Amino acid sequence: MSRWHPDAGWAKTTALGLTVLCVFSSSASAIRNGTPELGLQYNGVGMFLPTPSRPRGTGAMVSQFVVLTAAQNFPDIGQDPAPVYEFTLGPGLTAHATEVRRHPEFETVDGINLAYDVALVALDRDEVRNWPGINRSAIREVQTPVGALATGVGFGETQTGMGSGVRRSGSFSVSGYFDGADAFGSPIPNAFIEVVPGNELNQCFCNGDQGGPLFFDDRIAGVASFRFVATCEEEGPGYYVSLHRLTDWIRDNLNEMDPPIPGDYNGNGTVDTADYVVWRKTDGTQQGYDAWRTHFGQTFGGGAGASMNATVPEPATLAMLIMAAGWCRLRRRVA
Repeated sequence: MSRWHPDAGWAKTTALGLTVLCVFSSSASAIRNGTPELGLQYNGVGMFLPTPSRPRGTGAMVSQFVVLTAAQNFPDIGQDPAPVYEFTLGPGLTAHATEVRRHPEFETVDGINLAYDVALVALDRDEVRNWPGINRSAIREVQTPVGALATGVGFGETQTGMGSGVRRSGSFSVSGYFDGADAFGSPIPNAFIEVVPGNELNQCFCNGDQGGPLFFDDRIAGVASFRFVATCEEEGPGYYVSLHRLTDWIRDNLNEMDPPIPGDYNGNGTVDTADYVVWRKTDGTQQGYDAWRTHFGQTFGGGAGASMNATVPEPATLAMLIMAAGWCRLRRRVA
């Protein structure tokens, strides 16, 4: 039984509860029959640039300076000299990685455990700080319902080898869950989200998409990991690492790598009027309002004094913001 994997060669995996020696295909493709995504909705999904020893991979911005991706995208981590990783969202939006944290249970004495195929990558702050209008995605903390339609996003090449590095999406149906196993052989229930094509385009993820996010209800539910096929063109479901059981590890490490600013409720690295709207919708407490007001105008890395010259909007202005946000939501529903 062969299993698709982005690297050529041999490796062991304990993801399925038993150790299997697998032949990996080196053919490169992206989301099969994927839809090009040039808009803003997924503009925080980017590509880890390939090197002669490492294929491309996909990741999603989850804070101003940190990317969520697959641990398998860094097979050469720890080598000497230290490998160089670069992440790009497009022309003029490329940054070097300053730190990579793979889940500590990804590597075992028997090989790799794809049940923990997740990693967080910190980007160079000076290179990223001024990236404009980038969406940072939140993590879904509960299981995605079986039968739900979700959206996978990734990079790579088309089946004909054209379009390398183009962001594409695919519609996937959640067909079930797949168990994994820990280092001691104990089962990990619902470790993977199993997806099949969700429309007549027969879309699926392929090489180049590993680490790519699976979106459901505008949150990341999973990270693309593997398929039981040798090539992209073969039929067969795809498997995403389900993040609902890894949220504590992601949250703890994310807070260390990119500490949040009090009052920055939308996580874009700046405390501004948009955070007031989020506070009204999700918090509403006096403590939350005081944090927003105290830090209004502050940006990540700007220090506590960054908000000294910022003027907090008047109540009438804030009321107009809330009305405008409600009007935009209404228009989207009507459309």
